[in-house]
Amino acid sequence: MPLPDEMLIVRVTEPVVAKSLNFRFSGNYTGLEVFPEAGSVIGWSDGEAVRTPYPDCMLVMPSLRQLRAGVTIVRLGRIEHRLTGPQ
Repeated sequence: MPLPDEMLIVRVTEPVVAKSLNFRFSGNYTGLEVFPEAGSVIGWSDGEAVRTPYPDCMLVMPSLRQLRAGVTIVRLGRIEHRLTGPQ
């Protein structure tokens, strides 16, 4: 298979852990969404905004399927390198 035009190297930095059943995402995320700005709201936990901690933050494996207190609902990833393939 040919290489894609761009590949990303992403370091998973931290989990977002539910404090309770009162968590919701701000969008219908499926994974690999990138938020260019630090401080972007990705959801709400007990009425408080959950924000991205740094620019170019990627959501890794967001899911509310197992939602309960203490469960990781998404992991945050930092884009470390952008590699471009043949043009």
